[in-house]
Amino acid sequence: MENSIFTPQKHVVFTFGAISDAPFIGTTGMAPCVGFAVYHKASRSAAACHFDSDGVGTGKFDAYEVGCAVLDRFKKGIGQNITKACIVLGSGPDETSDALVSYLADACEDKGVTAEYYRAGMGDWGIQTSTGKMFGCAVPGIDYNGDKDKLNFKTIAMRSKGSPDKVVISRLEKPLTPTLKFKPWNQL
Repeated sequence: MENSIFTPQKHVVFTFGAISDAPFIGTTGMAPCVGFAVYHKASRSAAACHFDSDGVGTGKFDAYEVGCAVLDRFKKGIGQNITKACIVLGSGPDETSDALVSYLADACEDKGVTAEYYRAGMGDWGIQTSTGKMFGCAVPGIDYNGDKDKLNFKTIAMRSKGSPDKVVISRLEKPLTPTLKFKPWNQL
């Protein structure tokens, strides 16, 4: 768990191919923020985004366009079509959350990607890079309490030590701009 990759607010982490020393990617501290995850089984690739609620309605942070850019970048990285994405509500959704979810759902629909919806009960969630299994969240309507598979990213020293060609960390803006590779989360 020490080698999981942390997705800071307003960033996306892409992993292309299974990375044994970074078994999970995810984020923490989501209240009105919204998470977005993509997984491709055949290539064992994943992406995790943390859309910050304070960006709603700003020209620099158009969640629809950024969501499309994330899907396009992921598709380019795996060289195949994507069929499923996960939209994750934080622990305290509000009207900004509703707007972000609708923009991301529209991006998925326009790109031919099915969206599944989850709720991160404690604001922390992750996706296992080898299987695509979501941790720390539940499908809405399922009781989150008692989720024994929950990950608490606040207790993890999140660093990545993988191969530089397999992980890209980008700012969530259009165009996506790679910012960091393989630095400790507290240096982001």
